[in-house]
Amino acid sequence: MSKLGCIFFLAVFLLFQGSFYVPATGEEPETITWLILDLPPLFITKGPDKGKGIADRVQKMIINGLKGRRSETRVANASRIAWELNQDRKVCFTGEFYGNRAFLTSIPTIALPPHNLIVLKENAHLFGDGNTVSLKSLLENEKLIFGTAENRLYGPELDAVLREYAGSKNIYARSGKDTLEGLLGMLDKKRVHYLIEYPVSIRYTAEKSGIWERLTVIPIKENAEALPIRGAVRCPDTPWGRQLIQEINEVLRKIRPTPEYRRIMEDWIVAPGNGEDYWKIHEDQVLKVTE
Repeated sequence: MSKLGCIFFLAVFLLFQGSFYVPATGEEPETITWLILDLPPLFITKGPDKGKGIADRVQKMIINGLKGRRSETRVANASRIAWELNQDRKVCFTGEFYGNRAFLTSIPTIALPPHNLIVLKENAHLFGDGNTVSLKSLLENEKLIFGTAENRLYGPELDAVLREYAGSKNIYARSGKDTLEGLLGMLDKKRVHYLIEYPVSIRYTAEKSGIWERLTVIPIKENAEALPIRGAVRCPDTPWGRQLIQEINEVLRKIRPTPEYRRIMEDWIVAPGNGEDYWKIHEDQVLKVTE
């Protein structure tokens, strides 16, 4: 090939190479992975209500308020979520407790009535008079099996008791994504004797499973003076996580007073005839906490 032919060939090659090359115009927005726990109606991962749970909807409003970031969601069990949040990863979780100083969390997102004991009506006589029951006394009874999710937390009052009995043979810790549904099945078959759950969560799942009418709910003595359980967004305690929590707090301060946000509570949390009491709690324990 002549020298002129080589130059022509090279020019054509570069021309076609250029047609397939698009120079970078800037960095791609980073992606936040939002971890989802299968715990209706906080997170709903299947069925006609998929993605319409309390935390699902709060999370969507937060995502819409964050600018310059991409988001994706991934379902994981409680143990996996706890592990990932302790790593240097770009993950967050909208179902964390507010007020735990060991974690990096946002300002409060919601307020829920405290957890209760859940038992079969036919076994209610095993749990005292039905007015209240001590978790500590139950854990000391080796004949009664407590069913829970692996690494599940229930708030400071109950978690303090459970730490005393960690590893006990009468505590069954279930892993997997459909934890509450699975534990309800075990309760129904009497493989465990009691669960601890949010009133809104147990009713939703038990009604879906067709066993709500066979259950009874008993207040827990250690929770008698407990404040409402408050939710928050948790991110890893890293420079990235601390910056993101600041941005999330800014979004929450804007969206929490809105009618759309309030509607989430009305749809799932506010009991009929109890609106006045609930909205006072929401005002004092959620809206007034701005830092």
